[in-house]
Parts: sequence; C-alpha cells; structure tokens
Amino acid sequence: MSERWQAMCWILVARIAYGVHLQAVPSTASTLSRELGLSFADIGLLIGLFMLPGIVIAVPAGLLGQRFGDRRVALIGLLLMMLGAIAGSLANGFFMLAAAQIIAGVGALLMGVLTTKMTADWFAGRDLPLGLSVMLNGFPVGMALGQVLFPWLAQTVSWRAAFIASAIGAALGFLALALAYRRHANDRAARGVNALSARLSRGELAAMIVAGIIWATYNGCYMVLAGFTPVYLTSIGLSSHSAGLFASATTMASVLGVLAGGLFTRRLRRPDPLIAGIAILWAALLIAAPFTSPAIMLVIAGFIGGIPAGLISAMPGQVLRPQTRGPGLGVFFTWLYIGFAVTPALGGWMADLLHRPEAPLFTGAALLIAALPLLAVFGMLRRKLVPS
Repeated sequence: MSERWQAMCWILVARIAYGVHLQAVPSTASTLSRELGLSFADIGLLIGLFMLPGIVIAVPAGLLGQRFGDRRVALIGLLLMMLGAIAGSLANGFFMLAAAQIIAGVGALLMGVLTTKMTADWFAGRDLPLGLSVMLNGFPVGMALGQVLFPWLAQTVSWRAAFIASAIGAALGFLALALAYRRHANDRAARGVNALSARLSRGELAAMIVAGIIWATYNGCYMVLAGFTPVYLTSIGLSSHSAGLFASATTMASVLGVLAGGLFTRRLRRPDPLIAGIAILWAALLIAAPFTSPAIMLVIAGFIGGIPAGLISAMPGQVLRPQTRGPGLGVFFTWLYIGFAVTPALGGWMADLLHRPEAPLFTGAALLIAALPLLAVFGMLRRKLVPS
C-alpha cells in the first residue's frame, strides 16, 4: 500500500470518531429527555453546540496547524473530544451536557480542519477529489454506526454508555494518528517553527468565501435531512424503528454516493457543470419525495447527493498554494459551520411555519438551488488565480 493510502487509513479512524460523537445526543434523545427532563428545544441546542465552535475556531485552527504542526493540533483535538465525551457521560443536566458538547465540538473542529489539510497534502493534484471523497466518508460512516449502536446502548445499558463509546472512538483516533500516521512534508512543524506560511491573497480569500458558502449550503441540506428525515417518516406512518433504519440507509447511501463520485469524477476537467446538474437532480428528488414513495426516494436522494462531495471539497485545493492551505481551509470551514448551525434551525422553523412535516425537504432543495449562481462566481475567481 502506498504511503498516502496508509496515511488515509489512519485519518479515517479519526474521522469516523467524529461522526460517532455527533450522534451521541440525537441518537439518545428520547432517553435523555426522559431521564434529565430535557425538551426537544434543549436537544436541538445541544446538537447545535457541537457544531457552533466552528464559526470562531475554524480559521485559528488552520493557523495553529501552520504554527505547531497539523498532526499535533489534530491530536489535541482528539484529546478534547475524549474529554468532552467523558464529561458528557458524567453530566446530570443540560448545562453540564452543553459544556461537554462545546469542549468536544472544539476538539472535533480542530481535528476536522487539520485532517482535511493533511488529506489535501497527500492527494494534491488530479487525485484530490478521490482522496477527499474517501476522507469525507469517515464522517457519515461514523454517524451510521452511532445511529445503530447508541439507541441500543441507551436502552440496554444507559445513555451514558453512548458517551463512553464516543470517548473510546476518539481514543482510537488519537492512537492512529499518534502511533501510525507519518507526517507529510507540508506539515508545518516538520519545517521548524520559523517556517511561516504566506498569507492568503485577496483572490484566495474571496474564493474561499464563495467555495465555503457553496459547501455550507450542500452540507446544510444534508444536515436538514439527517435531522428531520426520521421525524418526517414517522409522521407519515412509519414506526420509529423503521424510520431509524431508513434514515441510516439514507446515510449509508450517501457514503456510497461520495465514494462513487470520487472514483468516477477524479479525472474530470470541468467539474462545475456536474456539480450544478447533481444539485438540480438532488433538489428535484427531495421535492418529489412526498408525492411518491418517500422512504425509498430519500435513500435514492442520499446516493445522488453524495456524488459531488469530493468535487466541492476539492475547490480549495484548486486555488490555494501549498503554504496557504491551512488558513484557506480555515476560512472554508468557517462558512461550513455557519451552515451547520443555521440550516437545521431553518428547516425546523419552516416546518413550524407551514405546519407541514415535509417542509424541511423543500428547505434543503431551496438551499441547493440558491447555491448555483455561486458556482459561476467561483469559476471566475479560479480562472483569475489559476489562468492555465
């Protein structure tokens, strides 16, 4: 196995731990509500708090990796994830759980930004969409594991066991990066503390803002669906168990879609038309779902929606110089976490406003269509930065 794929194996362990921890609250929500007296609004806020630190930490995360080394900062992030998960397992109310989620969220953000940078270093060039597609799949695989494991743990042992399992996952990720992963030459700490990276140019900054908003709307649609698909399917008559199985199937379908996209689009010379076409098709499937067989249609939509993930996440690598990847990805991820924080609330608000459980599906479709003009803007910025 080549060095870069060996590195990918260890990065994936950490990324899977990220997705697993995200499910610690939503997959044990009914038990948490019953035993700690939490409302659904409390549960929603706890989920959001895990993502919220990214709005202010993403750019500093890239700069910290630039200063102290990518792997070193990613390891600190995994330590914080362990600490947050352990604190969550000891919580006796909302405020301690909230603090635990913030600690774990900061750690997950540090690890997430830096493992993306590490992947971009190893797969720079034409194979970047493939490398990022594989890396990105660690997150939904972890989510799917959590969706299956945590409800069972909550019912048979305790909801606290789900947080302990999250801590074990983060510990495995820490060991993978600490003991097995070999640093890339572009890991800034490998060059000494005085090897400072160049600042982002105005063009790079503008491109990262535009690409970040596109990535935020794409992932915002995904988060809306992940959060509201079980509720919607239950509202149309499926049992909670069946709704959970279809939600997990939709997540795994997106994993297959991301992988298929990475394999079959890595040599694509003009990715923007495919991204636009997939966004339109995905939006059409979401709009059509309530009028067909919703559960099956959403699984299909999950696969289709996963296809352009590698292409979109490769946008920063198309315009950033090696020495500006850290801070550039920080800007990119800032917008992603704004999307994570805002879009689930938007989907819920639309459902309450319209009194229709399918409203979040339409919200997701609207996000996808709204991002289409930004693809053209990014294309113009890319041509200025990389004329060839």
